Amino acid sequence: MARQMEIRPVAGLAEILWGSVLQSASSRMVVPDAETLETVTRIGNAFIAEQAKQPEHQGTTIYTAFQWPERGPIALAFVWAINTRQPVEPKTGNPFFFRAYSETQEPHEHLLTVAQMEEQLAEYSLSQFGRPTPV
Repeated sequence: MARQMEIRPVAGLAEILWGSVLQSASSRMVVPDAETLETVTRIGNAFIAEQAKQPEHQGTTIYTAFQWPERGPIALAFVWAINTRQPVEPKTGNPFFFRAYSETQEPHEHLLTVAQMEEQLAEYSLSQFGRPTPV
């Protein structure tokens, strides 16, 4: 039987952030300071790791994201993903996929365009199948 790939969004991170570190409407519209970004990253890391343990997510790649501002062009966004079949990300060795991206800032080593993020997320999701070999 051929292996199949499924990539699912997981909701709930925004509500956790709104109930904790990003309670005010203004905190959701402007990129926060470094300390708040670090807290958001830790909460996102814990959220995606917990979601990966849920039985309904086994055998899939799950992802979630959060962006500033809430609406409009993305000044900064984070995406987290876990491929439950092969969670370690081959590029970084991290136990899950994490990237920062933007629609309004110049990309650099730690900040991708939306297209770059989508491409890297797809590569990570496909990593369970290994590298293609010539026939």
